[in-house]
Amino acid sequence: MEKYVKAIEASLFKVPVREGDSIYLSDIWLVTSLPKDLIVEILKNYPIEMPENVKIIVDGKKVIKRR
Repeated sequence: MEKYVKAIEASLFKVPVREGDSIYLSDIWLVTSLPKDLIVEILKNYPIEMPENVKIIVDGKKVIKRR
């Protein structure tokens, strides 16, 4: 599971930051090619280092992770 956590953390620094402070789950999925369910599970259950300018990770209108 640790390698997936690292892959997601790395992707957070590669994906575009939208609306000033948001990252979209779909962008993480495009970079990592991991299943969305796995990405959501990791974001909710593991400590993830997020870029300083990112406050939330969203899927549509649903907030997945908040700083």
